[in-house]
Amino acid sequence: MKLIKLKMAAFGPYGGEEEINFLNFYGQSLFLITGNTGAGKTTIFDAICFALYGSVCGQKKEAKTLRSMFAKPQQLCFVEFEFESNGKTYKIRREPEQLVLKAGGEGFKQKKHSAQLFMPDGQVKTNLKEISSLIVNSLVGFDRASFNKVAMLPQGQFQKLLSERGEQQLKTFRSIFETEVYEQIANRLFDFKQSIVKNFDMFEQQNVKTVELIVCTDSHFFKLKKNVTANFKKIVNFLEQKNKVDSIELTNCGLVLQKIELSLQQLEAKLHLLSFYDDKKRQLEQIKIKLGNLNKQQPPLFEFEQAENLVKKVESLQFLNNSFEDLKSEKIIKTNDLEKLKTGLQLAAKKLNLACAEFEKTNKIDQKLNSLQVETSHLNSLEKVVELAHNMKQELFSFEGELKQIELKMQMAKVKSLVFKLKTEIDRETELAKTLKLLVELGLKKQFLQEQLKKLRIAHDELIANFFKEQAFHLAEGLEEGQPCPVCGATVHPAKAKKTSSNGFSQVDVEKSRLKILNCEEQLQHLLSEEGFAVANLKACFNLNLKNFSSGDIKQNFKNCVSKINELKLNFKQQVPEKFWNFKLQAEVDYEAEVENLSRQREKILASVSVLKNKMNEMLKKVPINLQNLSAIEKFKKSNISKQTELNNKKNELLNAKLFAEKHFEIMQAKVHAAELSLAETVSKKCEVSNKLNSALTLCGLRFEEFAGHLQNLEQTKQFLKCFRENAKKIEEFELKKNALQADLEKMHNLNMPQINRLKAKKQVLKQTIKSKEAELINRLAVNENCLKTLKKAEKEMGNLGERFAAAKMLADVAKGTRKRIGFERYVLCRFINEVLALASVYFKQATNGRYIFSKFVFQNLESLNFSVIDIYSGQTRDVNTLSGGETFAASLALCLGLRDVVSGKLGGNRLNTMLIDEGFGALDESYLDSVVDCLKQLSGKESLIGIISHVNGLKQKIGLQIQVKQKLGEPGAHCFVKLK
Repeated sequence: MKLIKLKMAAFGPYGGEEEINFLNFYGQSLFLITGNTGAGKTTIFDAICFALYGSVCGQKKEAKTLRSMFAKPQQLCFVEFEFESNGKTYKIRREPEQLVLKAGGEGFKQKKHSAQLFMPDGQVKTNLKEISSLIVNSLVGFDRASFNKVAMLPQGQFQKLLSERGEQQLKTFRSIFETEVYEQIANRLFDFKQSIVKNFDMFEQQNVKTVELIVCTDSHFFKLKKNVTANFKKIVNFLEQKNKVDSIELTNCGLVLQKIELSLQQLEAKLHLLSFYDDKKRQLEQIKIKLGNLNKQQPPLFEFEQAENLVKKVESLQFLNNSFEDLKSEKIIKTNDLEKLKTGLQLAAKKLNLACAEFEKTNKIDQKLNSLQVETSHLNSLEKVVELAHNMKQELFSFEGELKQIELKMQMAKVKSLVFKLKTEIDRETELAKTLKLLVELGLKKQFLQEQLKKLRIAHDELIANFFKEQAFHLAEGLEEGQPCPVCGATVHPAKAKKTSSNGFSQVDVEKSRLKILNCEEQLQHLLSEEGFAVANLKACFNLNLKNFSSGDIKQNFKNCVSKINELKLNFKQQVPEKFWNFKLQAEVDYEAEVENLSRQREKILASVSVLKNKMNEMLKKVPINLQNLSAIEKFKKSNISKQTELNNKKNELLNAKLFAEKHFEIMQAKVHAAELSLAETVSKKCEVSNKLNSALTLCGLRFEEFAGHLQNLEQTKQFLKCFRENAKKIEEFELKKNALQADLEKMHNLNMPQINRLKAKKQVLKQTIKSKEAELINRLAVNENCLKTLKKAEKEMGNLGERFAAAKMLADVAKGTRKRIGFERYVLCRFINEVLALASVYFKQATNGRYIFSKFVFQNLESLNFSVIDIYSGQTRDVNTLSGGETFAASLALCLGLRDVVSGKLGGNRLNTMLIDEGFGALDESYLDSVVDCLKQLSGKESLIGIISHVNGLKQKIGLQIQVKQKLGEPGAHCFVKLK
């Protein structure tokens, strides 16, 4: 995964929006995040972690408390993080739970935690669980805990691997490598072995209970039953044979019962048949009587056939007759409609003539419309002139407004010019007074220092004289006659030097006195220099030469200056209105030039106003007085338009009436023509149908009168045919019933009812006996089959348990460990730690200039988890507790880098292009710091980054690429500033 861009808003100490583009960092190996304590350096790490996982590094804060206290109420708290994974770019935006302003702007409402993941194909994922799954399983490849182990090393966390001891250190490594699962596997294997033993005992107890349930009276079975565990297989075999015998016997009972049941059913059928003999005989007599009556009532067959032929002929001619009658009615209706349409056509012709006469009046209307158009055109030209004059009036009004504004500005500029002039003069005199006052004070100080220097020099001369006398006394004190004097060389010493005082004068006293004189001279020289600068300033700034002035003259000038300042202030108050006393002036503005410029603008505007007034008067002379107002012209135009509209409407009404009459006349003509055609067509169809009907009657051999009579009796004939068919059907049904009853009576003639009843009783007794035996066998087999199934299942399960117990015992012993060998979890944890130490040794050696590597870890006792290092210079093995602070930091950093490589491989080799380390570099001296920085630069390369949070000044000098977190002047909260070099 490659970092691209991070954007934070109202997040942590950042009150506004901050954006960091990581693309500018790649290729520069390392970058540094620096700033004061609490400025918000670690918040950058928290923002990345929150964007990906919805929580910050180490879970120090809740997500709903991430909103900045420096943010404005309307600012929304969010983090946007853009990154690249597998060559594709993704962006995630996450907003924590927070209070936001309501839509109306009054009060707050709670906004829930939300996130948006923008996919490369344009899709946007918003479901939090789906986003988390995509981040962990495909885009990043790590969960939050692993991400903090591999990519982000929180403050104070990466040295825990070395600083922790005992159970806590073991717990840390177990958490990192998640080896608890191996301990769980060992516990489950042990539990599995114990469960096999428990199940075996349970099956043995179950077998004893099952054998007690077996139904059997055999003496051999009672002997086997006494020791179920020893005779288990014999009992199973015996029960299996016993169940086979009972099953065969049960099958035989079922076959016998089936035969008896079939025989009883046959006897029941015979008895049932005999019970209906008298009824059937009586039914047969009744059917014969009914059949005779129906045959007497049935008409001859030839009458039925004649009636059927006649119905077919009449029905075939009925359709043609109906069509002929319909056409006769249609002809009458259409003849009446045609007469009505002809009458309507005559009325339409009269209306058309009237409309054409009225339309001739439109010529006069056209003449009136032309005169109105000419008048409207003239009004339009006048309207343009009046509108132009109106615009000129508006322009004159705007010029008057500008003149008023310019006059106000001129007044203001004059006041400002006066204020500027007076204030400038007051400031100049005030500055002059300050300089003169300074000269007066410097004169007094100079006089004091000159007097003090004079006193110090006199005292110094006296001190030197006494010092030399003191030295001469010491030289002459031991001088004897005849011995040459060290000062004058004389051998005779009539007047030896005497001691000046009892205190004595030393070289130190002389040096102190000289230093006092030098100090006083230095102060006097500094004072004279300051006085010279002040005099030069007066000459340069105020053109006042005070080189030969006395202190009295300077004091007099100072008094005159103060008097002039008071006079100027009084004039300022008298000439300037009070509201302008505290007015802030701009030194670079020339207020007098501004007054002149405004005066020139005023003259130009006055000239333009004069020209515009003349033009406007000339234009209005051409317009009548009553039309010099736009509203009056508009009123006349509206009147003309209203008249034109009225005339046009009248003309259109006449034209529409004429067109309507013409159209109505044409429609009526078309309707009359269509009616005539339709009538002719109906007459033709009527003749055609009449011919068809006559031809059909001839073919049927009927006259029209006969056909009409048969048509009236058609329903009666149909009813005759229906009755004949129903009667024939009843005769056929009675014949069938008669034949069936005669067959049943012939079967019953040879049956003997008492003999059948005796045989039925014997069969019932035998059936009951066999059923009792069958029930006994079924119950016994049900119990014994169930017991056999349970015993066979137990036999199979016990066999499987026996096979699995050996493997389970071996695996449990290996996983849990024994006194002679370590368990599964210890073995895996040892392998992981040694793998980390092997990779960490490479980094540790490089960071310590080839001096240290980690020694291999041996797991003799898991509770004493202590790391040691090999000092290559001495060849000795040392505990990590004996390392210095800088060496301990380098060891911790190397251990974390090795851990990152191992965890990356453990999670599928999904490496991150960025590693972020928070603090810890303050313990390194200059040499170790250089080695560690070089090591980290080699680790990063062109396509990856390592970021460091630190206060160490040495890192600021060694790492040019920096993110500086600090405050802007006058703005609350923190801000990020990127320094690329």
